[in-house]
Amino acid sequence: FFFIDYPNKARLKALATITLRKAEDEPQVIERFAALGYRAAIERVFIADVAALDWNCPQHITPRFTAAELTPVMGKLVDDLEALKAENAALKARLAGA
Repeated sequence: FFFIDYPNKARLKALATITLRKAEDEPQVIERFAALGYRAAIERVFIADVAALDWNCPQHITPRFTAAELTPVMGKLVDDLEALKAENAALKARLAGA
C-alpha cells in the first residue's frame, strides 16, 4: 500500500502483510479508536505487519490541493478577473455610445 502527499509531491510505499480480524478479536486496537472519539461501530480491523518502507521519487506526482488551500491564492485572481470584467463592460458601453 502507499500514502501520497500531493501538495508536497511525496509518496511513501509500504510492503506489508495485512491480516483482517474481527473487532472482538482485537479489543486493544478498538480501544485506541474509541479513545480518539471515533463513534461508529467497528466491525473489523486490518492489521498491517510492515516489512519495508520506501519514499519514491516525486518527479511524476502531480500536486493536488484542496479548495481551502487554494482560496488564499485564488482570491486575488478572482478579484482581478472581476475588475477586468467590469472594465471590459465599461469599455463596451463607451464603444456602443460612440
